[in-house]
Amino acid sequence: MAFDITKLDFILPNNWELVRLGDIADINSNTISKKDKFKTIKYIDISSVSTHSMELPKEILFDQSPSRARRKLKNNDFIISTVRPNLRQFVFLETVEPNWIASTGFCVVSAKNSKHSWYLYSLVTSETFTEYLSRVANGGAYPAFNAIEIENAIIPLPNDDDLELINSFAKNINNKIQLNTQTNQTLEAIAQAIFKSWFVDFDPVRAKAATLNEGKSEHEANLAAMSVICGKNTSELNDTEFKQLWEIAEAFPSELVKNEEFGEVPKGWENTTLSEICSMQNGYAFKSSDWRDNGIPVIKIGSIQSNIVNVFGNGFVDLEYTETKKDFVLKSGDIIIALTGAYVGKAGIMPANSLAMLNQRVAKFLPKTISNNVSYYSYIYCLSQRTELKDFISFTAQGSAQPNISTKELLAFKILLGNKELHLHFEKVCKILLDKMISNSGENENLSSIRDLLLPKLLNGEI
Repeated sequence: MAFDITKLDFILPNNWELVRLGDIADINSNTISKKDKFKTIKYIDISSVSTHSMELPKEILFDQSPSRARRKLKNNDFIISTVRPNLRQFVFLETVEPNWIASTGFCVVSAKNSKHSWYLYSLVTSETFTEYLSRVANGGAYPAFNAIEIENAIIPLPNDDDLELINSFAKNINNKIQLNTQTNQTLEAIAQAIFKSWFVDFDPVRAKAATLNEGKSEHEANLAAMSVICGKNTSELNDTEFKQLWEIAEAFPSELVKNEEFGEVPKGWENTTLSEICSMQNGYAFKSSDWRDNGIPVIKIGSIQSNIVNVFGNGFVDLEYTETKKDFVLKSGDIIIALTGAYVGKAGIMPANSLAMLNQRVAKFLPKTISNNVSYYSYIYCLSQRTELKDFISFTAQGSAQPNISTKELLAFKILLGNKELHLHFEKVCKILLDKMISNSGENENLSSIRDLLLPKLLNGEI
């Protein structure tokens, strides 16, 4: 039986009506055909979408696109993953480009009248509707619902005044979530750019070496490195900035040497493995009898949809586990990684103000200390998002029906380690960026909670 709002604890407000959702919206109505002549598409796959947000679509050649790249999109559509609806992977697309294409793993909802778009998005992504979709989903390890469940849903349709109120509420909440998400993407890009410049491309080292090769002094070499690090002429820096950058530049060597493992590398840097800078904590194997309808959330493989972990949607266990299984408790800022399945190698950070339990086949990084309570935290996070580590995991995890890597294998990943002074500077610079990302993610969790709390009251005409 389809979703029917009248079967719930719901009183239809005056001047509202009941409608079939498919009568006011089209479902999966726009699909790529032979008439379409795309050279490239910007593809949205399920892994790029989380709750109310998504990564920017990836541009790929159309003739090399996945067979699932079929759903055409337009402004004010919204997409919701049909697979594992409990993970709450959905996003509103206020503005799209002509070549944006979504996976067939999404249900695309297109309101026939744009004034209904935000309202329908709020309703279909509500906790009540998500719970219904989770109940009707089937398919074992990857339960999925049929789009007909959305199309045949019986829903309330507000009068124009109430519709405007609900739309305004939903849009304002969503826009703030999107702004925080975009800010986080910028912060992530900055952190990764610094990591790449310092530890992959060795830009400051190359700048110093090139300056010395020109017969200039060590002082001038340091100034050259400072310019590379900050992207400015050193004459533009104030005294505080100059002092800080001078210390960072001094921490870099001024010569590159040949290395059998990594090629040309900074002189004095150490060949080692990930185990040198962290250990790892495997997750706990909860029994089927441990699961509850509420309590403390459990982080599973599917929780790591993006670089910020989705705390809810994968079940609960009793709160007492935070005391009896303390090694498996996750808190704000913890970095975790999936060890098996479709998400193997996917890593993310726990959002602000979060507390959860670590499930089996997910592991937590335990950064080691560099000096004075400063750890390799930021370095490990940036490394966890790098292609080099993901490629290593993909290669190591091959050879079985389901990709799988152990923490022992993961800790054997080879890295190039700089001197302690340099890593302390890196942590000082990048930890600020990551802390802001974590804070923004916590605000998004709060906004989503407010939305889910107030939406039922709006739908009942109580506000």
